Amino acid sequence: KLQTLIEVVPGNLILNDSIWNLHGSDVKIASGVISINNFVLQNRSGSQSLKIDGSYSAKDPEQKLTADLNNIDLEYIFKMLKIKALDFGGLASGEIVAASFSGKPYYTCNLKAKGFKFNDSPLGSLELYSELEKQTSRILLKGNITNAAGDKTYVDGFINPLSRELSVDFDAHHINIGFIKKYVSTLFNRVEGIGSGKVRLFGDLSNVTVEGDAAIEKATIGVGMLNTNYSFADTIHMKKDLIFFDKVKFYDESGNMAICSGKVSHNFFDDITYNIGMDSHDFLVYNGTEKMNPSFSGKLFASGNGSIVGDEQAVHLNMQMQTEANSFLRLNFMNETATQYSFISYKKPKEKIDTASTKKSSVIQKKSSGMDVFMNFYINATPEATVELVMDPVSGDVVKGNGSGNIQFEWDMKSEPKIYGNYVISKGTYNFTFQRIMEKRFSIEDGSSVQFRGDPYAANLDIKAMYKLTANLNDLSQAIAQTSGQTNVAVQCLLNISGELRHPNVGLDLALPTVDSEIQRQVKSLISSEDMMNRQIVYLLLLSKFYTPSENLADNANRTTNFASVASATLSSNLSNILSQIDQRWQFGTNIRTSNSAFTNTEVELLLSSQLLNDRLLINGNFGYRNNLQTQNAFVGEVDLQMLLNKSGNLRLKAYNHLNEKYYYYANPGATLQTQGVGFLYKRDFNSFSDLFSRKRKKGNADAVRRDTIRPVAPDSSKKGSSLSSFVRVKK
Repeated sequence: KLQTLIEVVPGNLILNDSIWNLHGSDVKIASGVISINNFVLQNRSGSQSLKIDGSYSAKDPEQKLTADLNNIDLEYIFKMLKIKALDFGGLASGEIVAASFSGKPYYTCNLKAKGFKFNDSPLGSLELYSELEKQTSRILLKGNITNAAGDKTYVDGFINPLSRELSVDFDAHHINIGFIKKYVSTLFNRVEGIGSGKVRLFGDLSNVTVEGDAAIEKATIGVGMLNTNYSFADTIHMKKDLIFFDKVKFYDESGNMAICSGKVSHNFFDDITYNIGMDSHDFLVYNGTEKMNPSFSGKLFASGNGSIVGDEQAVHLNMQMQTEANSFLRLNFMNETATQYSFISYKKPKEKIDTASTKKSSVIQKKSSGMDVFMNFYINATPEATVELVMDPVSGDVVKGNGSGNIQFEWDMKSEPKIYGNYVISKGTYNFTFQRIMEKRFSIEDGSSVQFRGDPYAANLDIKAMYKLTANLNDLSQAIAQTSGQTNVAVQCLLNISGELRHPNVGLDLALPTVDSEIQRQVKSLISSEDMMNRQIVYLLLLSKFYTPSENLADNANRTTNFASVASATLSSNLSNILSQIDQRWQFGTNIRTSNSAFTNTEVELLLSSQLLNDRLLINGNFGYRNNLQTQNAFVGEVDLQMLLNKSGNLRLKAYNHLNEKYYYYANPGATLQTQGVGFLYKRDFNSFSDLFSRKRKKGNADAVRRDTIRPVAPDSSKKGSSLSSFVRVKK
């Protein structure tokens, strides 16, 4: 009789780039009996091993061939077998017994797997019993998965190795749903939570799909292109080629809610397409960082509706919304090169400003996944949202404000963004810098605007801003100071920015609101040229003093010394920087004036301003000390308070206490040194008297937007007949 004897000598075996130690054993085949004597395969560390021992005979059912598994890594096995549909993991131990029954092969398997995983998601501990069905040759599976809390998910199904058919039923109880991320990764970069329900996994060993209903609890999904995370708890319905949900409540990280309906279509989780609609209220719809999107970053809380439609190659984000509180958007369409203003040039000699190259900034972004992202946002901006527009990223010039307007934002991530609409600023600041040695925060006047007509670099600016300070008229002209009867006067440095964003025009001016018209005329006649105006503004901003014209130097003995001006500017800058790190709601400044080196005629002031109670209470104060021999009171205190009584700010309660500068140095019988007042302020824009006294009717967004700047509104997915509404009702 023919016999075959195979002797296995000790050695190393390379499996899937790993080295395994092979122990000595022998295999004997004779008379239809296969005998294996102590075959042992072990990894180098000894933590995993496979031992096969015994005999198999088709004629003798008493013969048994046994395989003992000890901590075998399932992930390693399935990767080696290259079974695409089954991505299991964990350390499996147990026994597999092969024998014969009625002349046919038969086997049983008892396995336990620690740290059992599916698609890299931990599920718990697996206990699995398996046997070969005699009539169909299918491998029957029955077992359970126990999570850390002791909840069990029951498994019952089969695998047919001949037809490669797979069908497994799961009766899940609080199972980790993270394994779904593999199938929806093009849309969601995060899938976490637990679920319960009866779900069937079926298909073949190359392609699988699921069907059933899953009750999801404590789930969180992340939308990578929006950089947002949402939580929900509801039922997800699954069919062979469709996953859908209807009117599910999603919550952002602040607890705000949106109602979403949608579907994900697929062909065994290939060729995925999705269509999701959303109806939100005060919901976080965008959370872009500067690294993720340098040109359009910030947090956007909004109310409205929108949709996410796409496939594995491209996604379209369409949103029609109104901004809500805590929204902050930063728009930066400029290169990392300084621009040129009309009165200050940052360019080097012989260096030309190329507006075409300025326009071609590195704003075109591509997702690292290679997927194209198309954004189309219709935004009804409200004063609750804060918007930053970067004028010069090198020097740090930034327009920051709150306002209103209707804006359309388009971006396909492969070309320049487009913006349409008009944004009117109700309050804000302009961070003005000069050669990086000076930084002043101007207050933007109500009614300033930025108009977009497509190309963001061609945005038309109409911004008026003001910086308030107190300066000594003696520094400008002693004659004017004597004529006015007051030395220290309130000065407003005025900034007018107009033209296109890529090369704006900047005009400078100043105003003296507390002096009479004759004094203002004399000051303007002295500052009659553009060069003199620029010089005065620079001195006022840098040193808080007027520049003394050369013709007035000889007769101006009372002007502030340069030492005092530099000391005041340095102290003010350092004090503001220190205190702003403690509380950014308060701004501080100092003024030190002295007309001689002996400091016998000195004035010291502390300036402060703040916005409290959610920016409803505006405070401006000026407190100081004067040791001038002619003064009647060494302490000086001024304060202005404004309380915004409504959301738009056009109705205000105002109170003030001001110093009567004229009577401070020149005693006047019966005159008071302080003036107090309180009153209401109401502001309303109108084109005719009928508009002033009539009540305005509310109009839709389309009427409020200039038709030459805004394109037609996108379809509303929540309304019947919309081109986006077909997915929100799915028949079961």
